[in-house]
Amino acid sequence: MGANATRNQFDAPLCQAPFEYQDPNFALHYSRGKRMPPIWDAHAFKHHLTRSDLTEVILHANYRSEVETESDGTIVVFIGKSHELNDAEIEVLVKQFDDGRPAIIFHGMALGEKFSQYREERPDGWIN
Repeated sequence: MGANATRNQFDAPLCQAPFEYQDPNFALHYSRGKRMPPIWDAHAFKHHLTRSDLTEVILHANYRSEVETESDGTIVVFIGKSHELNDAEIEVLVKQFDDGRPAIIFHGMALGEKFSQYREERPDGWIN
């Protein structure tokens, strides 16, 4: 593992966001009002999506919802397109912590049955 890598609860290597994504426009909100760049889990790229694809979905999601609340934070699903000209939707899962730790982006793939159905059953997801 490199000098910037750590391990998460999935025991998978994490990577810090590269410089181009460490700007104030790409930061996730926390309950304490802090904003900071997320940590990218290696599993987020298992389905051959790029950081650019996942960033685009998070920043311009057409659906967001808290899917699970845990003792230390919340898992949020973001659904959207990675590019204006691309019709395929992508699901991205992000763990956001209540204690000010950076969020972990740990899942990204083409929208599957599970979150497609989740959105149909809960159409009132939130959008900023």
